Amino acid sequence: MTPVQTYARVAGILFLISFVAGAFGEFYVPSTLIVSGDPTATFNNISAHEWLFRLGFAGYLLEGLCDAALSLVLYVLLRPVHRNLALLAAFFGLVSTAHFAICEMFFFSGPMLLKNPVFLQTFSREQLNALSYLFIRIYSYGAGLFMVFYGSASLVRGYLIYRSGYLPRFLGILLGVAGVGFILRNFTLVLAPTYSSGLLLLPAPRPGRDPGPGKMRRPRRGPSRGHKKPITVDAIEKPNAVPASGFHTRVNVPMAAAGMTSVTTTAATRPDPTQNSASAPSARFGR
Repeated sequence: MTPVQTYARVAGILFLISFVAGAFGEFYVPSTLIVSGDPTATFNNISAHEWLFRLGFAGYLLEGLCDAALSLVLYVLLRPVHRNLALLAAFFGLVSTAHFAICEMFFFSGPMLLKNPVFLQTFSREQLNALSYLFIRIYSYGAGLFMVFYGSASLVRGYLIYRSGYLPRFLGILLGVAGVGFILRNFTLVLAPTYSSGLLLLPAPRPGRDPGPGKMRRPRRGPSRGHKKPITVDAIEKPNAVPASGFHTRVNVPMAAAGMTSVTTTAATRPDPTQNSASAPSARFGR
């Protein structure tokens, strides 16, 4: 298994876990327990199904862990295409994850007020219900007001995947369209709430919070005009390495990750003047 395959499979597994955990913690649980515009009914549901409420927050924690790990894995996977853009996407992703963690803190803390004896002695039950419901509304608005960071990360990653040559282009297009949808939803929510629609998030490949750019170097052209030189295995495993001159052999690298097709890369090899020395070991991917 090549290093590209390894990182691609790890990313696929993390995406799948994040998708399932996010769907449960951010869609199923809130839609089951929260009654829009009715604080009393909402917290009666939470009191009756407290284990489900806590399980939903645990699902978010699992999703957040996967998102943080994905920032690193996708950076390493996309760094050979354009290092600075891959790093920018990782920063956007981490900011998005950290911001949504703050929003989730409000979601989890609100219902906990109802069990604090100090608050029970100071406020009436109706006042506590209203205050806790306010915390949940802050969570909801906060998650929508800063989804531009998640959208920007998706847009950059989609662009890099599309230009990589060793990852499926349809995935890059999907991420790019989803990123534009997140960004538009964020700005319409701020500037024109009447026109802010959830339909903008339909292309999103995950159900996280928000359901998680720049000019890139073009591949060097070969001898014939218009012929793009493919990214070599050496360049993927060691991005800063200069391709060796000499004989070239064609190597088929099967992309075993889900949805990937095999690509043909060109591996440059030097003729050994001594014909006895052993070839040097390959540099590790991402070094």
